[in-house]
Amino acid sequence: MTDNVETLQVQQEDQHRKSIYIGIQSFRAFCLPSTPIPSGANPRSVGHRRQRSQNRKSDPLGLVVLHAPVERSVDILFIHGLGGASLRTWCNNRDLENLWPQLWLPEEPELSTARILTFGYNANFSSRKEQASLTIGDFAKDLLFRMKYGENGQERLGEVPLIVVAHSMGGLVFKKAFILGHMNDEFRGIISSIKAVLFLATPQRGTSLAETLNKILTSSVFGHSPKDYVSELASRSPTIDELNESFRHHASKLQLFSFYETLTTSVGPMSFMILEKQSSILGYPSETSQPLMANHHDVCKFKSVDDPNYVAVVGALRSIVSTMKSVKKSDTGFEKDLSLITALLGVSGPSDEDIVTARAGRHCAYFFFKYGDREKRSLANMLRSLAYQMALQVPTYRRELAEMAKPGLHMHGSDVLNIWKRLYSSILSDIKLEQEIYWVIDGLDESESSKQVVDFISAVAEFKGQIRVLVSSRPLPTIIQSFQMARKRTRIVEKALVNNEDDIRRFATDEIDYLPSDDDFKSETINEITRRSQGNFLWVSLVLKRVVKCHRKEEVRQLLESTPDGMDALYDRMLSVVADLDMPEDKALARILLSWAMYAKNPLTVEELSEAHAVVFRGVINLRHTVSHVCGQFVVIDANNRVTLVHQSAREYLRHSTLQSFQLDPETVHEELFCKCMGTLCDKTLRVKMNALQIPQFLSYAATSWAFHLENFQETENPHRERSIELKFDKADSLLMVTDLRRVYRLSTKEDTSDPVSWCSPNGLVFITSDVEGTIKIYDVAQMTAIYKLTSEDTINRICFSPDSLRFYDLRGSYCNVWEPNCLLRLADTVSDRFNYADSINESLWSDTGDTRSTSISFPISESHADSKPKITAVAAGMNPDQPLAYANSAGIIEVFDPTDNSRHTITKTLFGMGVESLAWSRSHDRLAYALLNGAVIVKTISRTAGQRQISAETIYSEKKPAVERGRVQQLLFDSTGKLLLIYGTKSSQVLTLPDGHVTAILEMPERESARWKQHPSRPDALIRTDLDAISVFTWQLQKERSIPLDSAPSPKESSIIESLLQSHHPRMLLLRTMTLELNRPRYSFSIVPTGSIYSGVPNEHSVTIKPISLAKAITEAASYPLGILPDGRMVFLDSSLWVCTAQVADASDTITRHFFLPHDWVTTSGIMLSQLLQDGTILCPCKGEIAMIQNDMVSEW
Repeated sequence: MTDNVETLQVQQEDQHRKSIYIGIQSFRAFCLPSTPIPSGANPRSVGHRRQRSQNRKSDPLGLVVLHAPVERSVDILFIHGLGGASLRTWCNNRDLENLWPQLWLPEEPELSTARILTFGYNANFSSRKEQASLTIGDFAKDLLFRMKYGENGQERLGEVPLIVVAHSMGGLVFKKAFILGHMNDEFRGIISSIKAVLFLATPQRGTSLAETLNKILTSSVFGHSPKDYVSELASRSPTIDELNESFRHHASKLQLFSFYETLTTSVGPMSFMILEKQSSILGYPSETSQPLMANHHDVCKFKSVDDPNYVAVVGALRSIVSTMKSVKKSDTGFEKDLSLITALLGVSGPSDEDIVTARAGRHCAYFFFKYGDREKRSLANMLRSLAYQMALQVPTYRRELAEMAKPGLHMHGSDVLNIWKRLYSSILSDIKLEQEIYWVIDGLDESESSKQVVDFISAVAEFKGQIRVLVSSRPLPTIIQSFQMARKRTRIVEKALVNNEDDIRRFATDEIDYLPSDDDFKSETINEITRRSQGNFLWVSLVLKRVVKCHRKEEVRQLLESTPDGMDALYDRMLSVVADLDMPEDKALARILLSWAMYAKNPLTVEELSEAHAVVFRGVINLRHTVSHVCGQFVVIDANNRVTLVHQSAREYLRHSTLQSFQLDPETVHEELFCKCMGTLCDKTLRVKMNALQIPQFLSYAATSWAFHLENFQETENPHRERSIELKFDKADSLLMVTDLRRVYRLSTKEDTSDPVSWCSPNGLVFITSDVEGTIKIYDVAQMTAIYKLTSEDTINRICFSPDSLRFYDLRGSYCNVWEPNCLLRLADTVSDRFNYADSINESLWSDTGDTRSTSISFPISESHADSKPKITAVAAGMNPDQPLAYANSAGIIEVFDPTDNSRHTITKTLFGMGVESLAWSRSHDRLAYALLNGAVIVKTISRTAGQRQISAETIYSEKKPAVERGRVQQLLFDSTGKLLLIYGTKSSQVLTLPDGHVTAILEMPERESARWKQHPSRPDALIRTDLDAISVFTWQLQKERSIPLDSAPSPKESSIIESLLQSHHPRMLLLRTMTLELNRPRYSFSIVPTGSIYSGVPNEHSVTIKPISLAKAITEAASYPLGILPDGRMVFLDSSLWVCTAQVADASDTITRHFFLPHDWVTTSGIMLSQLLQDGTILCPCKGEIAMIQNDMVSEW
């Protein structure tokens, strides 16, 4: 009996070992390049088998170069599968004499310039328990690292196009590496060089054998252990689902070939198909699938160069290489142009979710707005992405962009208007595209400013029908209104999607492919989903995600029956899943995920979120699966591994919903997120981690977003005009703030009873200043540099920002203005800063002296004017109010106002809107001279027919090119006849005869000398020249007759200039306005000079110098802005309160008379500089792009 029992036990053990052996061999056949074990072979006779195993283990790991040509045009990288090896996987009968990638491929004529490499990794599933169990993600990371850093020679991967050939699980390793590479800036460059992939029997949808093998390994008596990467190969495993979901967003960048087995694989006494066709192909439109007459392990090894399977695989490689060569040959400058355009636009391609396609021979560029992503909701990014896509498809446009980029121009960070002008208006208005290009703009309702987007895309009408735009959006009222306004500029056709059933059916058909069922049941399911969709793609998408996870037909039917129709009802159902969570851990996880998805400034990656909530996330087995379960599908992990809401409408729904289990009100959540950010920044071990280059992944978000959350949960005003340099909490949890003025504030969360003005934006990115001249400047906090300047015509009393930091408001007098400068939208376009210098991170948060090379983006300053009308830049008036008035503005428009009938006439508009800085009338007002900013001078005759209101202007002299030797024009002056014109320049003065423009006299100017000229009051043939040293008499031939020294003001002459000669209607006084730079800021002063001795014509032997008239102290202190001198000797000026005052300056009187005041919103510094005083006391004051004529009774009252 005992012997019988022992015999039975031995037989059972032997049978058990035999089953384990056969089981392992069956899965080894799934990936190993081994020959089948003959049926009936004794599993204990393993001598030959062990030798083969040792051979496999001797194959090198990492990258191995099999062939390096003299001239390289392409790289081909081979990746083996589960249990495979870097060399023997590719050898028939595991014989290195049959290593076809090394021995046969280089002999192919079309592939002779290809460098051939293979990658080996430790995927030996039969290893013992003491070896660490790795995942497909670990193998993918190893592949990325080796590609970037694993080569020792001069040639490196990424320098030429790369083709990947992957067998079995190697295809999944490649897909994971391709996805990770796009998510990491470190590897994005090398990943972008991959142009094609050949999948050889890759389990795209997993295999049912994976679970069987791990069970066998678990029960093995030989010390084997289950492997994580084997579990990941199971059908419908989370890893397979994640790879398929993410890879489809990137697959459009690749040429795809999928080869699948057609023969069964023998395993012991059995023979079966390892992978069915459906599991070996992706089903993408761009994929080429091809059967091979081989079993699973022979699809990657061939008997000879005549093997039909070898011919098929090599044919695909030839086709890919040929395509690359044809592209390069057709446009030899393509890669060079593309490199320049990449630097110009700051993009290396369209966004991952955007597509570039040319279907049916049509060029197409696409952009998808996405509210949860700051980059994807940016108008500037849309314009740059569309430009890049157009450059890929349109050679003419590409060459224009490349030429623009050659001087080193960069458009990344430019404002939207500048991008539009440079990338579109300046190019497309001059060239004709080879064919029409179509823009597809999706999700307009999720953009940062739908109105701006509509404004710009409607402007394509300027390009003569070369661009057509298709826009899709929810019909929000603001968007409908924007398109109504755009109809005035271009033709718009509105199409409501009344019936999109066919589109939904196609979408459902693609997604239902993942359901493991027969075609009839799939068709039944598709019909049911399409019928109930009500045209809503989001509803279909959410339902399909649940359907494809079902394993039984009845389960699918029950799911569809219990799913309500319509988004509101579906959202209610999804919310009930969250509300019904039982476990406290699930509730805590759901609240964390929903909080960050709803209220994060930018979507966080899974790694960042897991680090910030390490305790909660530590026990989660598979986060992607768990997210869907605990959040009721409200939260998803996108293709870039970021945690975000499934749709913008979900955010709106959740904000108006209540959960009994936990609260998601904005104030509470923002406070919690703020505390999480501050906890990371205040971590006492942070410096140690950074010094060890172990920078927390969550640190970047915490450092750039804490202020955003702070502003959204409490209202704490910043001290007026002070900048915080350090923050710290005291023992009472009050926030202490140290400012740059060496003051310490305790910030309380209680409401402040004072009324301070907030100059810092709520998001903490910018602050704003204003000055007494009405100029507003916006500064970037990160670099403390000005990024925007707004000049205005009014004095500003108060400024504050809107809550979203995209607008600011200013209060002027009795009215308020709302501004939305592009720079604020531009800052919303920037992504969160990444830190490259560990030691400078903390300092750069508070100091403007830290290393900011990696933490901030510098923007060029843009300038605007507050008024809709262009600013007045020059004024020419007569002596009396009944004489014509001429004025020019910054748009280059010159107008004449005729006071006799109050008519206004446009005389000219300069080419390109070039500004005018000098104007002058002839004495008879029949000629008008003006100087452009480039120094060119033009003279026109002005005439008016009696009885007609129209004025005619005719050019009698025009300089084609400005006289370089004359310098910038400072003043124009006609003689009494109007036939001579004095042009006073910074380098020389000239006298021209009109109309021929002949130069009759030249007077060189000493360097940095400033002067002003006027006609001699009593001598038509003479001029008066006034500078800081003397008053001189010149002839119109610029010959000096005499000069009297001027005892000028005590200010240093080297830094002072005569800014202008103000109107003086008194025959014996000149009114000079001088300007002195103090600390690079202009300071204006004035002096009144008696001219009796210089006008008399007879030298005064007793007068050595001319001294300015001494004014009473009360007058000099009160006169802020002198305007001129009346005929009776009174000076007219503005005091500090903008009252128009007069004071007699001919005697020692200190009497000041106030007459009337000017409104604050009328007076600007530039306007005062151009103001004129006429003989009757009328004041001409430039204001808001016009001239205010202020008539008064100052003369008659006197």
